[in-house]
Amino acid sequence: GMDDLSYTTSSQISTPTITGSEIRRGYDNYVRMVFDDTNKPLLKLFTELIKSGKATVTVNGVTYNKGYNISNTATYKLSSNMAFGYTQFIDLSLDGFNQTSNEVVISSENFDTIRFNVEVSENNSNNRRTRRDLSAFESATPSNANR
Repeated sequence: GMDDLSYTTSSQISTPTITGSEIRRGYDNYVRMVFDDTNKPLLKLFTELIKSGKATVTVNGVTYNKGYNISNTATYKLSSNMAFGYTQFIDLSLDGFNQTSNEVVISSENFDTIRFNVEVSENNSNNRRTRRDLSAFESATPSNANR
């Protein structure tokens, strides 16, 4: 139960591995990171620490706020694996992922810092750093019609 948390505040716990990430687009646009669930007690302890606010989450150096509505900017939330009923995902609003390669950092005094890169080949912002975005932009520009 919740009592378990009091024992971990003074010492560090190991962290579950991030097994992957995916970009979800639809009603909300967000990045979902998946934690390894091989060690379920560890996963539970780890996600409870994050839920209790004992971690800092940043995307490209911008601090994200813990919330319930990831249609808000710079917001993250923990989500359950519906099939199994335990918390396994961290969902991060897509607005901060404005590079081709984006660094997510989860840090806490309770565990070693986790760093994870999320590749975004195309995004909703106006940046045109990716080759695909650039070519789409050029072909839509009338001045290129004479090429």
